[in-house]
Amino acid sequence: ELGQVSYIFSDKTGTLTQNLMVFKKCSIAGIEYGRGYCEVERAIARRSGKGDLPDDPDPPEGVDQDFRFVDERLMDGRWRDLPTAHAIQEFFLNLALNHTAQVEYHPTNPTMPIFQAESPDEGAFVSAARNLGWFFCKRTMKDIVVKVSDDGIVGEGRDKVFTVLYANAFDNTRKRTSVVVRCFDERILLLVKGADTSVMPFCEACHHFAETQSQVDKFSRQGLRT
Repeated sequence: ELGQVSYIFSDKTGTLTQNLMVFKKCSIAGIEYGRGYCEVERAIARRSGKGDLPDDPDPPEGVDQDFRFVDERLMDGRWRDLPTAHAIQEFFLNLALNHTAQVEYHPTNPTMPIFQAESPDEGAFVSAARNLGWFFCKRTMKDIVVKVSDDGIVGEGRDKVFTVLYANAFDNTRKRTSVVVRCFDERILLLVKGADTSVMPFCEACHHFAETQSQVDKFSRQGLRT
């Protein structure tokens, strides 16, 4: 049977994707956020005869050049007025704290961070947190410093110090990362992120589970990494 194979197409990681990832959409407390379309959606629309989908809206002024997420409900600190503000804050905390990234600063522009992350998706999460008002700006042996902006101005805000008590790194068995932190207000949080297949089973008791699972499945169908 092997002799009947005429062509083998193989791609090592990053050849086609260029190892580039951007934060496009999210689901928080059963509510979907993020406007625009991904390339898979556009290709499906063209092949089904629907033609080209509308262009994505331009990101607001003041965000980093490579940040493409758009949703007015989460931008400029407006999320603080939403009934799910507490869940949104903890979502941002997870993006800003649950990672192993290091931050350096551009030699000619000391206000511009350069995130050194182990994976493209982790870098995209840290960048998203910064542009949504939760800027991971410094790491020491025990602490992570995050600039929290009340009005969402990128790169500005009050320094909040979080002490890392314990961390579990990503591996191919767990397929998730977790970190235990002591917050500036003395709360202790366990933050977990990872592949949806490894995280969602722990969320079945949450009353937002059905909506969240439906939205994550929708994101997958749209070609987004979940």
